[in-house]
Amino acid sequence: MVSPVVGRAIDRWGVRIPLAAGLVLYGFGGGAGLVVPGYAWLIASRFVLGLGAAVVFTGTTVAVLTLYQGRTRDRVMGWRTTAATVGGVLWPLLAGALGGVSWHAAFGVYLIGVPLGAAVLVALPKAATPGSGTGRAQGSLLRLLRASPVLFVWRASCWPAAR
Repeated sequence: MVSPVVGRAIDRWGVRIPLAAGLVLYGFGGGAGLVVPGYAWLIASRFVLGLGAAVVFTGTTVAVLTLYQGRTRDRVMGWRTTAATVGGVLWPLLAGALGGVSWHAAFGVYLIGVPLGAAVLVALPKAATPGSGTGRAQGSLLRLLRASPVLFVWRASCWPAAR
């Protein structure tokens, strides 16, 4: 549900800063499980993790679509999908192995987001700004949803599947 807001932030500031911030938020939100004192704090940290994940998934898609064209774009999107799939297999295995040490240790895998956020600041060009061409969207998110209410319905219907 926050992806449209993330998209607006990326349109305004470019992809570099929001993506880096999202990775750090993802890392700290997920890694908080290492130190949380109880279940309520763990649930709150999952909320922060979800916000970070929304920024990461939206930001990586926009970064690829902004930085690459044609066949190279197709290839990079394939690499992104492959990385997500491999991560989807390896992530639970690594977390499970760490969970054998302590239930808190399993959350340590998320901390990879923090150095990746720093890497984005170094590696991603400052000029990577979506919508800089003639097709740039104008107006507010509210105006967009009024003009195309199906976007809200579509995004809301995807939310349970994204969890």
